[in-house]
Amino acid sequence: MSGQVNYLEKAPKLGQEYYYLYVRESLIYSLFKWQGKDFEQSWLKNHRLYPTKKDVIKAAEFLKNYLISHKEQLNCLTSVPIYGTKVKVWYGLDMDGFSDDYKVKYFNTEFIVINPENDHLQKLLNLSLLYRTSDDLEKAANLITEALALEKKRSKCKL
Repeated sequence: MSGQVNYLEKAPKLGQEYYYLYVRESLIYSLFKWQGKDFEQSWLKNHRLYPTKKDVIKAAEFLKNYLISHKEQLNCLTSVPIYGTKVKVWYGLDMDGFSDDYKVKYFNTEFIVINPENDHLQKLLNLSLLYRTSDDLEKAANLITEALALEKKRSKCKL
């Protein structure tokens, strides 16, 4: 699916609509109006803003394939520990590199009790979004941002 990601490169005008790609247990998006806030600037810098619904859907498809095919490079968890085991796992709120993203450290309190019937956990695991350490999480968020940027460059080269 090379060359189909078309994120915004410049800040929209105040009040202009854009789509934001959430990288969570499912790749979803929301429509917003540009306000020029700090978090919007961060989203823009990290290639998470898209001009159209079609563009954000293509980005989500690309990213889903990227996450699945680059598990080793992302250094994510690839299987859940034994049922009932208490483990620390890290996941990013939006995997967008925003500083608050890495503060979300644990499911529930300090540990997650592994339950194979937990849909939320399974979705995060299947999308390669669970990590052993905060460093792994930070590196993965950076790799996701780089992958989106590289995909945009590929599309420009094809023109």
